[in-house]
Amino acid sequence: MSTRNDDTDQAQEIAELRAKLAAADRKIAALTACANEDPLLGILNRRGFLAEIDRAISFAARYRVPVSLLYGDVDGFKVVNDRYGHDVGDQVLQHVAMVIESNIRGSDRIGRIGGDELAILLWYTDHEIGVWKARVLTALLSKTPYERAGLCVPVQVSFGVTQLDDNDISRNALARADRAMYAAKDMVRSVQAVEMR
Repeated sequence: MSTRNDDTDQAQEIAELRAKLAAADRKIAALTACANEDPLLGILNRRGFLAEIDRAISFAARYRVPVSLLYGDVDGFKVVNDRYGHDVGDQVLQHVAMVIESNIRGSDRIGRIGGDELAILLWYTDHEIGVWKARVLTALLSKTPYERAGLCVPVQVSFGVTQLDDNDISRNALARADRAMYAAKDMVRSVQAVEMR
Protein backbone atom coordinates (compact mmCIF):
# COMPACT_ATOMS: atom_id res chain seq x y z
CA MET A 1 0.00 0.00 0.00
CA SER A 2 2.75 2.46 0.93
CA THR A 3 4.67 1.54 -2.22
CA ARG A 4 1.72 2.65 -4.34
CA ASN A 5 1.56 5.98 -2.45
CA ASP A 6 5.33 6.42 -2.83
CA ASP A 7 5.04 5.74 -6.57
CA THR A 8 2.16 8.23 -6.86
CA ASP A 9 4.09 10.88 -4.91
CA GLN A 10 7.16 10.30 -7.05
CA ALA A 11 5.17 10.52 -10.28
CA GLN A 12 3.54 13.73 -9.09
CA GLU A 13 6.91 15.20 -8.09
CA ILE A 14 8.38 14.30 -11.49
CA ALA A 15 5.40 15.89 -13.26
CA GLU A 16 5.84 19.08 -11.21
CA LEU A 17 9.58 19.18 -11.93
CA ARG A 18 8.92 18.71 -15.67
CA ALA A 19 6.40 21.56 -15.62
CA LYS A 20 8.91 23.82 -13.82
CA LEU A 21 11.62 22.86 -16.32
CA ALA A 22 9.32 23.62 -19.26
CA ALA A 23 8.44 27.01 -17.73
CA ALA A 24 12.14 27.77 -17.20
CA ASP A 25 12.90 26.79 -20.82
CA ARG A 26 10.16 29.15 -22.06
CA LYS A 27 11.54 31.97 -19.91
CA ILE A 28 15.09 31.38 -21.19
CA ALA A 29 13.83 31.42 -24.80
CA ALA A 30 11.94 34.68 -24.16
CA LEU A 31 14.99 36.31 -22.51
CA THR A 32 17.24 35.16 -25.37
CA ALA A 33 14.82 36.66 -27.90
CA CYS A 34 14.80 39.94 -25.94
CA ALA A 35 18.60 39.98 -25.81
CA ASN A 36 18.74 39.68 -29.61
CA GLU A 37 15.89 42.04 -30.52
CA ASP A 38 15.87 45.80 -30.98
CA PRO A 39 13.09 47.09 -28.71
CA LEU A 40 12.19 50.07 -30.93
CA LEU A 41 11.99 48.32 -34.29
CA GLY A 42 11.13 44.75 -33.29
CA ILE A 43 13.90 43.35 -35.51
CA LEU A 44 17.25 41.81 -34.64
CA ASN A 45 19.71 44.03 -32.80
CA ARG A 46 23.44 44.11 -33.60
CA ARG A 47 24.19 41.10 -31.38
CA GLY A 48 21.43 38.99 -32.88
CA PHE A 49 22.27 40.02 -36.43
CA LEU A 50 25.98 39.19 -36.04
CA ALA A 51 24.95 35.71 -34.88
CA GLU A 52 22.74 35.40 -37.99
CA ILE A 53 25.68 36.40 -40.22
CA ASP A 54 27.86 33.72 -38.61
CA ARG A 55 25.11 31.16 -39.14
CA ALA A 56 24.71 32.23 -42.78
CA ILE A 57 28.48 32.00 -43.37
CA SER A 58 28.55 28.43 -42.04
CA PHE A 59 25.47 27.42 -44.06
CA ALA A 60 26.75 29.06 -47.25
CA ALA A 61 30.15 27.38 -46.93
CA ARG A 62 28.69 23.95 -46.25
CA TYR A 63 26.01 23.95 -48.94
CA ARG A 64 27.66 26.27 -51.48
CA VAL A 65 24.75 28.71 -51.30
CA PRO A 66 25.24 32.42 -52.07
CA VAL A 67 24.18 34.86 -49.37
CA SER A 68 24.36 38.64 -49.79
CA LEU A 69 24.62 41.20 -47.03
CA LEU A 70 23.14 44.68 -47.49
CA TYR A 71 24.15 47.48 -45.15
CA GLY A 72 22.31 50.78 -45.22
CA ASP A 73 21.52 53.92 -43.35
CA VAL A 74 18.98 56.70 -43.68
CA ASP A 75 20.54 59.61 -45.56
CA GLY A 76 20.24 62.90 -43.67
CA PHE A 77 18.79 61.24 -40.58
CA LYS A 78 20.37 63.81 -38.24
CA VAL A 79 18.43 66.52 -40.08
CA VAL A 80 15.19 64.58 -39.50
CA ASN A 81 15.90 64.38 -35.76
CA ASP A 82 16.95 68.05 -35.58
CA ARG A 83 13.98 69.35 -37.60
CA TYR A 84 11.15 67.13 -36.35
CA GLY A 85 12.42 65.70 -33.05
CA HIS A 86 13.58 62.27 -31.98
CA ASP A 87 10.05 60.90 -31.67
CA VAL A 88 9.47 61.49 -35.39
CA GLY A 89 12.97 60.15 -36.07
CA ASP A 90 12.06 56.93 -34.27
CA GLN A 91 8.86 56.68 -36.30
CA VAL A 92 10.80 57.20 -39.53
CA LEU A 93 13.09 54.32 -38.55
CA GLN A 94 10.07 52.13 -37.77
CA HIS A 95 8.62 53.06 -41.18
CA VAL A 96 11.88 52.18 -42.97
CA ALA A 97 12.15 48.82 -41.16
CA MET A 98 8.51 48.01 -41.95
CA VAL A 99 8.87 48.86 -45.66
CA ILE A 100 12.03 46.75 -45.93
CA GLU A 101 10.58 43.82 -43.98
CA SER A 102 7.47 43.88 -46.20
CA ASN A 103 9.63 43.63 -49.31
CA ILE A 104 12.03 40.83 -48.44
CA ARG A 105 11.35 37.11 -48.16
CA GLY A 106 10.41 35.51 -44.86
CA SER A 107 13.72 33.61 -44.86
CA ASP A 108 15.75 36.83 -45.21
CA ARG A 109 16.77 38.66 -42.03
CA ILE A 110 16.86 42.35 -41.12
CA GLY A 111 18.65 43.88 -38.15
CA ARG A 112 19.41 47.25 -36.63
CA ILE A 113 23.16 47.60 -36.36
CA GLY A 114 23.02 50.93 -34.54
CA GLY A 115 21.36 54.34 -34.78
CA ASP A 116 19.87 54.56 -38.26
CA GLU A 117 21.97 51.71 -39.67
CA LEU A 118 20.16 48.59 -40.84
CA ALA A 119 21.48 45.39 -42.40
CA ILE A 120 19.75 42.67 -44.40
CA LEU A 121 20.79 39.08 -45.10
CA LEU A 122 19.47 37.84 -48.43
CA TRP A 123 19.64 34.04 -48.64
CA TYR A 124 20.29 32.33 -51.99
CA THR A 125 21.32 35.69 -53.42
CA ASP A 126 24.61 36.38 -55.17
CA HIS A 127 26.28 39.80 -55.29
CA GLU A 128 24.67 40.84 -58.58
CA ILE A 129 21.15 40.07 -57.38
CA GLY A 130 21.98 41.69 -54.02
CA VAL A 131 22.91 44.92 -55.83
CA TRP A 132 19.66 44.72 -57.80
CA LYS A 133 17.65 44.22 -54.58
CA ALA A 134 19.43 47.16 -52.94
CA ARG A 135 18.40 49.37 -55.88
CA VAL A 136 14.81 48.12 -55.65
CA LEU A 137 14.64 48.87 -51.91
CA THR A 138 16.27 52.30 -52.38
CA ALA A 139 13.75 53.23 -55.08
CA LEU A 140 10.83 51.88 -53.07
CA LEU A 141 11.82 53.78 -49.93
CA SER A 142 12.31 57.03 -51.86
CA LYS A 143 8.76 56.63 -53.23
CA THR A 144 7.36 55.85 -49.77
CA PRO A 145 7.85 58.87 -47.49
CA TYR A 146 6.92 58.73 -43.85
CA GLU A 147 3.53 60.43 -43.48
CA ARG A 148 1.57 61.28 -40.36
CA ALA A 149 -0.99 63.99 -39.55
CA GLY A 150 -0.04 66.26 -42.44
CA LEU A 151 3.69 65.66 -41.95
CA CYS A 152 5.58 64.17 -44.89
CA VAL A 153 9.22 63.20 -44.37
CA PRO A 154 11.04 61.99 -47.50
CA VAL A 155 13.13 58.88 -46.97
CA GLN A 156 16.34 58.04 -48.79
CA VAL A 157 18.45 55.02 -47.81
CA SER A 158 21.86 54.15 -49.24
CA PHE A 159 22.89 50.50 -49.30
CA GLY A 160 26.22 48.76 -49.67
CA VAL A 161 26.32 45.13 -50.78
CA THR A 162 28.74 42.28 -50.27
CA GLN A 163 28.49 38.54 -50.77
CA LEU A 164 29.54 36.35 -47.85
CA ASP A 165 32.73 34.33 -48.31
CA ASP A 166 33.43 30.83 -46.99
CA ASN A 167 36.14 32.07 -44.63
CA ASP A 168 34.34 35.25 -43.54
CA ILE A 169 33.63 36.31 -40.01
CA SER A 170 30.59 38.46 -39.27
CA ARG A 171 32.48 41.63 -38.35
CA ASN A 172 34.58 41.54 -41.53
CA ALA A 173 31.54 40.99 -43.73
CA LEU A 174 29.72 43.85 -42.01
CA ALA A 175 32.76 46.13 -42.42
CA ARG A 176 32.91 45.31 -46.17
CA ALA A 177 29.23 46.08 -46.61
CA ASP A 178 29.67 49.30 -44.60
CA ARG A 179 32.51 50.43 -46.90
CA ALA A 180 30.34 49.60 -49.93
CA MET A 181 27.55 51.73 -48.43
CA TYR A 182 29.85 54.74 -48.13
CA ALA A 183 30.96 54.22 -51.73
CA ALA A 184 27.28 54.22 -52.76
CA LYS A 185 26.71 57.46 -50.80
CA ASP A 186 29.72 59.07 -52.50
CA MET A 187 28.35 58.07 -55.90
CA VAL A 188 24.94 59.62 -55.11
CA ARG A 189 26.63 62.85 -53.94
CA SER A 190 28.70 62.96 -57.14
CA VAL A 191 25.59 62.54 -59.30
CA GLN A 192 23.74 65.21 -57.31
CA ALA A 193 26.68 67.61 -57.69
CA VAL A 194 26.68 67.08 -61.48
CA GLU A 195 22.90 67.60 -61.65
CA MET A 196 23.18 70.90 -59.73
CA ARG A 197 25.60 72.40 -62.28
